[in-house]
Amino acid sequence: MIRSWGSMPMLFGAGNHLMTTAASHYIYTRREGCLHVELIKASCATVAESDDTFVRLSLTGAGALTGSKKRGKEPEYNDIFQFAWEEGAEEVKGRALTIKIVDDNMVIDQTLGETTIRFASKAEGGGEPAAAVTELGENTVVALEPGAWAHLQGVKLGNTLLWLNVRWTPPDAPLPPTFQCGEGGPGCGCEHCFLYLFS
Repeated sequence: MIRSWGSMPMLFGAGNHLMTTAASHYIYTRREGCLHVELIKASCATVAESDDTFVRLSLTGAGALTGSKKRGKEPEYNDIFQFAWEEGAEEVKGRALTIKIVDDNMVIDQTLGETTIRFASKAEGGGEPAAAVTELGENTVVALEPGAWAHLQGVKLGNTLLWLNVRWTPPDAPLPPTFQCGEGGPGCGCEHCFLYLFS
């Protein structure tokens, strides 16, 4: 899959001048910053075994997404969210992720916990390591390293515990070896590049 489907309008250029730029290899061109969130599971002490819950996430400047509904006190969501943005794409500082977990009542949905956390670049010395975070709150700032997963394990949100992983990928982050061109040259048109583009 292309690194971000939201980049589709930016991936395919036109004009001979592009052959002398980084854009000559379109499938490796991405102008967006990306925040990838894996929501693993939760522990909801106040929820009945017959109730469904879901999580809604929103990121400043990148919209909102709602996860799948799961039943019981120990829901396993295994949801994947991806947020992308163009303005200030090379930075994660100042991005705020709002996390809201909801008891899906048939009459009135009940919010079990809601907060907004922020991120900082580990290289700039901001924030705290994910492993040190035990509770999510308005003052939570998580340090992220480009391309590396930050694991938030059993962190408290209201009366709920959440397990989630977060990864920030700036536009200039190197591709994993699996997706690097096998022939070496930009725009070589090898079978590896073709399959990467259309898989």
